[in-house]
Amino acid sequence: MWTNDDDDEDVIDLLDMLAYFFQKWKYLLAGLVLGVLLIGVPLTYRQYRQIESKYADETKDSIQEEMTNGEVEKIRELYNRYKTFRTRIMNNQFYMDHSVLMKMDPNNVSNYSVKYVFESDQRTAVDYFNSFSLDLDQYTEIAHILGEDVDPRFAYEVLDIRCTAAADDKTIDADMPDKIVVNGDISNKYRGLLELSIKATNRDQCEKIADIVDEAFIKAARELTDIGVTVKLIRSGENYTESVDTGLVELQQSRIAMGSDLVASYNAFEQDNKSSLNSQEQKLLEYMIHHDDFVTQRLSWKKYVAVGGFAGAFAVAVILCLMYLFAGEFKTVDDISRFTGIKMIGCIYRKEKPFKGLDKLFLGIAKSIKLRGLTEQQDEEAAAVTVTRITEYCKQKNIDRIFIARDDSSDYARTITDQMVNDLKSQISVVEAGDPLKSSEDLKKLHSSKMVVRIITLDKARKIALKELKEMCGEVSIPIFGDVVIINS
Repeated sequence: MWTNDDDDEDVIDLLDMLAYFFQKWKYLLAGLVLGVLLIGVPLTYRQYRQIESKYADETKDSIQEEMTNGEVEKIRELYNRYKTFRTRIMNNQFYMDHSVLMKMDPNNVSNYSVKYVFESDQRTAVDYFNSFSLDLDQYTEIAHILGEDVDPRFAYEVLDIRCTAAADDKTIDADMPDKIVVNGDISNKYRGLLELSIKATNRDQCEKIADIVDEAFIKAARELTDIGVTVKLIRSGENYTESVDTGLVELQQSRIAMGSDLVASYNAFEQDNKSSLNSQEQKLLEYMIHHDDFVTQRLSWKKYVAVGGFAGAFAVAVILCLMYLFAGEFKTVDDISRFTGIKMIGCIYRKEKPFKGLDKLFLGIAKSIKLRGLTEQQDEEAAAVTVTRITEYCKQKNIDRIFIARDDSSDYARTITDQMVNDLKSQISVVEAGDPLKSSEDLKKLHSSKMVVRIITLDKARKIALKELKEMCGEVSIPIFGDVVIINS
């Protein structure tokens, strides 16, 4: 915010305010934490107490005190039936919401089958492949192929694996048992087909899924061989078709019908039984239903933490905004230039340790806004450049007496001012420094000078003080050559 010397108009610069907010980021963080502690935690606790008190065990005991054992047993039976209905309805709805087949268009189904010639020396291998299942990672890959919203737990629905191998017929000659024993043993060979069937929405999906299952088959055959079960798989052919899947239509319709029947049965159960209950029986049944929900219910703590944190940070932001608007000091270098309307002949900022952690982010942004458009120079270098500008100007205008209007609001500003005064004294006849607003002697020195240079410390200098100093110079017609801004932090 700035106030022009010629009028009382106030202008708010949003970038300056933003820099101020970044500078005070720790206050905002503290407000957020306090908001969570003072608002979020109490709200969460209140919600917990409300639910707990409503469905506490003593509430159930008080209801049952006015009921007979037969009435209580009757309600327990109704409640068990209610739970059965609810479980079946929820399970059916869960299947309909997550099933791959329920989401598939039965009018456009891609069918892909892969056949393998299968051979093994043990029945174990046949049983193994008939009950073959992929692992979760492989089902997850298949789910990603089918679509981003597909649940990997239902990816198995698009696969059908069947092994139809049977044992070879073997004839044993009863007249030659000794020869069989001496020359070797008798082992059956299981030969047949291992068939993989896939349903998907297009051929590309089918082929990618087939590759995943093919790798799983090869790995399984290798593992069986490692434990002594010989398995040979030879891929013999593929077949791809597109069709209207009537079986899929029937599945989808049966699931929808099942859901409708369950809801209708539950409504009939509720109407037939709840209407026949007296007031105490209804209270107990409602309590048991809602208490069951309460046991599985999660508190809305995330919502309350967010509300509390936002409220706390917002309250601090409002306070910081008011501090920014009504504070008399300057916030940015640009703020000073706008207010004074006098050229800036130097900007000196203190050498500082590198920012760390979040300070590196927030204070770094604030510093960039403060110094926007300015060349980055520090300490001695910037002070030397400023002294040279003042000296050259005095030589051109034949000025041999200057006054430095000090700003000793910080030790760093006092040190820089003393350094500049000593450097200027070696090149200009009379260089005096002081604060004419606080000392009559310094005011006399100002009146005897021919030019004034003001030292302004950012975040410390008061606007009203600069305005008064300008009026003092105007009263005796002494020009202000320029301002030197010192940034202490």
